[in-house]
Amino acid sequence: MGVITISRELASKGTDIAHMVAERLGYECLDRGLIAAMAREAGVEEADISGKEESISARPRIVGPEMAAFFRRQRYASPRPREALEDQAYVELVRKVMYDRAEAGNVVVLGRGGQMALRNWPGALHVYITAPLDVRVARVAQEREVGRQLAERVVRDSDRQRRDYIRHFYNNADWRNPRYYHLIVDTSRIPPEVAAEMIILALKAV
Repeated sequence: MGVITISRELASKGTDIAHMVAERLGYECLDRGLIAAMAREAGVEEADISGKEESISARPRIVGPEMAAFFRRQRYASPRPREALEDQAYVELVRKVMYDRAEAGNVVVLGRGGQMALRNWPGALHVYITAPLDVRVARVAQEREVGRQLAERVVRDSDRQRRDYIRHFYNNADWRNPRYYHLIVDTSRIPPEVAAEMIILALKAV
């Protein structure tokens, strides 16, 4: 009943690798489906979940009324500011959906702090997919047919958003800290197909 979390940088090929691993193992790949599952659990629209996530790197932003109502339903022992309550409720929602999938087993969790939410999950393998900045910029420029300057801005913005997401929801944690991962793969040297096989082999060891 394997559980793999894959965190990745933009243009690191991490998404391709996650789907490759899931396909080869016959696992579910929990990617965009996580937003849908969270929305169903909370009884809100997917746009409310996405809006909450986007607001971390674009303060101030107002969450939708349905999402706000969900957050207000949460009860905690000690009083906190409204925003903190909303953030805590969001984290608990992420954790619950990931826990449900992890309990079912055979799942690859892509992004959204899976390495943090499932950090202590027995037998989970946590993977980080990376590549040097210049390599990722070149990939974005080629894939999106844009100039290098714009491509670099896109990559740096993505890195900032991912950094801010983990910092904001997980006590200022550094998403690139190797202690959160069992395996780190540099796809400037390791092709995606090989990376997928490495992950599958590593899963057997945890």
